[in-house]
Amino acid sequence: MRGVPAQGGRRGVGGGHPPTPPGDVAVLALRDPDRHAGRAYLLTGPAILTQREQAAAIVAAIGRPLAVEEQTRAEAAAEMTSGGADPAWVASALNHWASLVEHPEIALDTVERLTGHPARPFAQWAREHADDFRLLSPRAVADRDARGFREG
Repeated sequence: MRGVPAQGGRRGVGGGHPPTPPGDVAVLALRDPDRHAGRAYLLTGPAILTQREQAAAIVAAIGRPLAVEEQTRAEAAAEMTSGGADPAWVASALNHWASLVEHPEIALDTVERLTGHPARPFAQWAREHADDFRLLSPRAVADRDARGFREG
């Protein structure tokens, strides 16, 4: 899910998807790089969530309303191609996302098999990252940027 824009909403298309906060598996790979070198893992969260359900978890985490507005296929295609995406890729991606409405992706146990504990629920991840979704005041942005310059 992309960041929450200033107007407090999110536009998008798509169906059921198990969100994947990859942090635990990334730490594992860094701790034992020889074991995981050259391997690819299909990671998912523990549950399938629609984009509306993901937005609801973010709303609960940030404590303010958030609008989710469905895009039509034509709107999504126009937005993606205007950003430089290849039209053939856009058509393929939109077909895939549309298929998820009736045939959602499955949640896998890969994270648990690799780490020994289940993947974190999206709501927990949203709470842990709530500040990433909150709008900053101009003063807070200036303070953050000044701190970044001072600290390098």
